[in-house]
Amino acid sequence: MAVETDSQFGVRLRALRLAAGLSEEALAHRAGVEPEAIADLELGRRRPRPDTVWLLADALGVDAARLQVTLDRDGGPAGRLPEQVRPILGRSTELAELGNVLTGPARIVTLTGPGGVGKTRLALAVAHQVARSGQGVVRWVRLAAIADPSRLPSAVATAVGARERPDPDPATAVLDQIGGDATVLVLDNCEQLLPAVAAWCSDLVSRSDRVRVLATSRQALGIADEIIYPVAPLPAPPAGERPTMENLRRWPATRLFLDRAKDVVGDLVLDPESADAVARVCRGLDGLPLAIELAAAGMGATTAGQLAADLDSLLGPLAGPGVSAAGHHTLGTAIGWSYELLEPAERELFARLSVAVGGWTLDAARHFAVGGIVRGDEVVALMARLAGKSLIVPDNRYGLGRYMMLRVIRLHAAGRLAAAGEGAAIRARHAGFYTGLAERAAAGLRGPSAQQWLEWLDPEIDNLRAAQQFWLESSDVDQGLRVATAVWRFAYLRGRYGEGRDVLDAALRAAAAAPAADPMLWADALVAAGTLAYLQCEYDVGARRIQDGLALYRATGQVSGTADALQRLGSIARERGSYAESIALHEEALQLCQAVGDRAGVGDALNYLAFVRWLTGDWQTCEELATKALDQFGGRAESEGVVWALLNLGIASRYRGARQRAGRLLQESKKLCERLGYAEGTAWCLDQLGALDRDQGRLDSAWSLQQQSLTRHARMGDRWRAAGVLDGLAATATRRARYQTAARLLGTAEALRTSIGTPIPPCEGAEREATVAAVIDALGQHRYAELTGVLRPERMLARLESGFEPV
Repeated sequence: MAVETDSQFGVRLRALRLAAGLSEEALAHRAGVEPEAIADLELGRRRPRPDTVWLLADALGVDAARLQVTLDRDGGPAGRLPEQVRPILGRSTELAELGNVLTGPARIVTLTGPGGVGKTRLALAVAHQVARSGQGVVRWVRLAAIADPSRLPSAVATAVGARERPDPDPATAVLDQIGGDATVLVLDNCEQLLPAVAAWCSDLVSRSDRVRVLATSRQALGIADEIIYPVAPLPAPPAGERPTMENLRRWPATRLFLDRAKDVVGDLVLDPESADAVARVCRGLDGLPLAIELAAAGMGATTAGQLAADLDSLLGPLAGPGVSAAGHHTLGTAIGWSYELLEPAERELFARLSVAVGGWTLDAARHFAVGGIVRGDEVVALMARLAGKSLIVPDNRYGLGRYMMLRVIRLHAAGRLAAAGEGAAIRARHAGFYTGLAERAAAGLRGPSAQQWLEWLDPEIDNLRAAQQFWLESSDVDQGLRVATAVWRFAYLRGRYGEGRDVLDAALRAAAAAPAADPMLWADALVAAGTLAYLQCEYDVGARRIQDGLALYRATGQVSGTADALQRLGSIARERGSYAESIALHEEALQLCQAVGDRAGVGDALNYLAFVRWLTGDWQTCEELATKALDQFGGRAESEGVVWALLNLGIASRYRGARQRAGRLLQESKKLCERLGYAEGTAWCLDQLGALDRDQGRLDSAWSLQQQSLTRHARMGDRWRAAGVLDGLAATATRRARYQTAARLLGTAEALRTSIGTPIPPCEGAEREATVAAVIDALGQHRYAELTGVLRPERMLARLESGFEPV
């Protein structure tokens, strides 16, 4: 029996589906919509959203503009506002601002931004808001399917209901039709008609104060009195936040994901791991609404974890170089359309900039441009033009002069680079540039300019990893090791131990398969990787690697490397409670550094020896050694060594009862850590300042400071120090008569130490024993055993990190 329908769109959709040999279910799967939606559309029971039209057109392999024309024939007069099937998410601020602008003195407002950022949807929401307010007639003009500028006057005239007439001044018909009505013309997708739209808008608003224009375009119109309103991607949870279902719904990007995923899987209930995956997907998609919606549509066939793990594979087809004059019904066509509007020099630079991961500086862009049609002195102007066309964006997180591409745009640009046959050559140029940067940084991070180098490297880590990956894929193991060892100190100072280990492990695996020509590079990488492993309390792994590096240093007579490896082995022995062994190793390192006049090395060795004396409770010797170390570093010069000398002195003062002096030294050390961006030092200072506050009865401050310390140590993976901070928190909880909390904290600390095989340092033993005794006295031995007997340290740490106190 034939399907009866009054919907021309429905008839057309059914005919196209049958011609493609697709069932309703098959078309729904291809387009990422519900099968019931296809049936409703074909029967004329509902109208599709604009993005649904684009998805259906892609699934059927037809021109979206033609399908949209069929829909327009169903939907009443041209110019009628499209329906708002769903409320817009995460744009309340923009809606309020634009509503105020359009009802104020502004005459021309242009929403700019890359394809897929939601300019059309925001313009539609604003248009409906204005229409509901009764402050004007709103007319919608679709320009996406128009490539010929001569058709613009006809499109506008039709939208306002004016008859076409052979008039040398087509704006007259539009103004006559508008008459005295306050009117907002929404011109959607102007970028391919910019000169014509700019001239038309200027003329129209100059002749009538009743007309306002709201335009959407990837590039501003560039006319007088235009207000440019950039549409930003949706905010997503920041990296490092532990997402829950509750805070996923607080962030616009993840709320959009959950809302669209509901269409295919119903309401999602996510465990912490899956919630984190959703956050990573939305961050990886740069908060781009169309990309998020398309990713969420895939939840019917995959999981959030799989989406997060293989995001580039997901984005690849979406960002492909397909081009359609019909506009942005997929991300690929949106970006491809913008690409086709570029000049040759703009196209070449756009493609070459895709080799940068996470952004680039002007110097890097000039380096990538060498050897093509772009001259070095043109790069600044070309980047400004690409930014004006929303293909690159200023990255102001790290100061001025830095740019980036949204991930999906970068993938498209990389496809263009590969198609031009330049991929390998430009990646090699990229790798060479960032290898040079890494080697300069390696030296700078050990001197007075360490803070500046940390700030320069912060945004470049992804580029450095890409450079290393290129060398390893090219079987140039030495260069891969060179990058890895050059940046390990950055990972150490910033507390990004896991990230640093990933880079070093990749280089070491490659070197093991094809031994490096330079044994010193191999030794440097082994000691660096071993150091980061020990800092995450993997002592056996760390010791093996450092010992292997030490053997290479000794075999080649490399004194500074030998001393450095001995210091690391001494640190492992210290944390394991082998204090005599630790002292012997640090004293051997001290002698080597003294023999070659290495003042910084001497200072480090003295600091390490002071640290051992502190843990064993020999406060006088600790203070003497730390004072000598401070002299080696030139007094109060800004360096990691000074941080530890001040810490040693401050802690010795605290234990000896000189609390005022201790507070002054610890605060000085903390401020220096914050200026340097030294993560481990900051965590130690927070812990000891908290302990000092507890000594003086400031319990709320003590709890807050030590909780901050715990968060930092736990995130770095330093379980040894986390156990000590937990004991300090337990002491504070006991002072506040929160005995059950204290018992759980003590049990967690004990479980952590058991898991890594380390003892309680002697200097902390007496306070812990007193805390345990007080808790048992308050709760009884049986209840204490219940609360501390079966614990999951990771769960407790996560609870404390999130700001909650266990009860």
